[in-house]
Amino acid sequence: MSIAASLSLLFGIVLGLRFNVRVLFALCLVVMVTGVTAALSGAVAVGEAALFAVSITVALQVGYFVAMVIGAMQL
Repeated sequence: MSIAASLSLLFGIVLGLRFNVRVLFALCLVVMVTGVTAALSGAVAVGEAALFAVSITVALQVGYFVAMVIGAMQL
């Protein structure tokens, strides 16, 4: 899970540098829907799917925030 969170953090930074917040919202929605789908299909436990989806979403948002700070410092 740490590799996925690290990749999500980097992907969030790229999103923050290139796209607006609507793309971040759509991607977070896709991650949550994927987690719910995995839990409902029985592929993983409900708690594990929820933890994975929330951690990936938080990592994306933190990466987006870091990119916003980087962008603000380049004035």
